[in-house]
Amino acid sequence: MAGRFAALVTAGGRGTRIAELGAEKPLVEVLGRKLIDRAIDIATSSDRASAVYVSTSEHTPLTESYLEGRDVRVIRTSGRGYVEDLHDIMRAIEEEAVVIIPVDMPLITPDSMRSLISSYISEGKASLTVALDPATVRSLGLDVTHTEVMGGREVTFCGVSVVRREDMLKDDYIEAAYLFTDSIDFAVNVNTSKDLAIAEGILEKRNGQGVSGGYFAPVIRRS
Repeated sequence: MAGRFAALVTAGGRGTRIAELGAEKPLVEVLGRKLIDRAIDIATSSDRASAVYVSTSEHTPLTESYLEGRDVRVIRTSGRGYVEDLHDIMRAIEEEAVVIIPVDMPLITPDSMRSLISSYISEGKASLTVALDPATVRSLGLDVTHTEVMGGREVTFCGVSVVRREDMLKDDYIEAAYLFTDSIDFAVNVNTSKDLAIAEGILEKRNGQGVSGGYFAPVIRRS
């Protein structure tokens, strides 16, 4: 399970809710730094990730242009659907496991990235998905659009996961584990200008503390 890892930044969404800012979502700036730059920095923060891939689509052509010459591999998806696109991406990746990082999560820190990968290795399952307490998300003033009940607890998902590539390509059941956490590192997806303002406020507080991961909370691993 501790083989080669790839980091995949997903950056091909329509971003319709943040279109009011006048930019493709990956190019939206958070405290003066583009979401795509922040995501790539996190993707490269773990020494276990041997390569960084960025998935794009017809909806993010300016992002593709922006990434020209960067040390990342851009994969243009067909836009047929999330599952179909993910299968195409996995066929293009060579590494054994893939850390999936949505481009719109500027609070993820190197510490939380390392914790995620370590948890995946220790769980020994084909996939590990981050599951959040919805109360954590709401406490920041954010909306929760979808929840599920797992093991008697209500959870929501942010889109961060680690998967074994070959298992993802099988049209079959994948043995899964979940990383339950109340860390706000995983709590903010920037979909609206309101989300952006909340993310910037948290990052400003972090910068004032002089640490990059001051809001990271220990995770609780349960399959």
